[in-house]
Amino acid sequence: MDINSKAQRELHNFWQERIKTFGNSFEVVGWTKESQQKRFAALFQLGKLDGMSLLDVGCGRGDLLSYFLKNNINIDYTGYDLNPEMIEFCRELHPEYTTNFKVSNILEEKVVQSFDYVSCIGVLNQVTTPDSPEFATGFIKQLFAIAGKAVAVSITSLHAPYKTPDTFYFDPAEMLQRVSSITTCLRLDHSYLQNDFTLFLYK
Repeated sequence: MDINSKAQRELHNFWQERIKTFGNSFEVVGWTKESQQKRFAALFQLGKLDGMSLLDVGCGRGDLLSYFLKNNINIDYTGYDLNPEMIEFCRELHPEYTTNFKVSNILEEKVVQSFDYVSCIGVLNQVTTPDSPEFATGFIKQLFAIAGKAVAVSITSLHAPYKTPDTFYFDPAEMLQRVSSITTCLRLDHSYLQNDFTLFLYK
């Protein structure tokens, strides 16, 4: 089984178990509301968001759209998720934005729509194979190809003060080196949480 297939199977199994346990509740995402808000706030380093388009890869329950609406950010938002149940949750929570959410696997489907920005928050954390850094780098390269302006990818950090067995903890220095093969216009922010950092890649 290749690295992409292993990663997709692991992600599918992890989220199916969480959906079975928590259903359409905030707890399904596995974060505190405070830490989620800090991850979302870091996205403003992408650039000017107002009036732009953004693809949220691994959108979960669509909480990022909720964040933009609450903060009066006028952004053309689209959310993709591998999991049909998650997309149904999005549509239940955002009935006026049902067409903004789509079941999609960018590893297997070509993205034909253009977006200014692409975000991917926490999606890679549950790919816990030894090949996770390699898979993450390839995945980020695909995100970068979709984006017109920039990409933001949030992942868990090796420097987290506590760790759980169902999460992969990435070495920030290693990932910065890896993604520099994609572009040298980049930034790493590890300032908002001890256990998380965001990679920003710019065109």
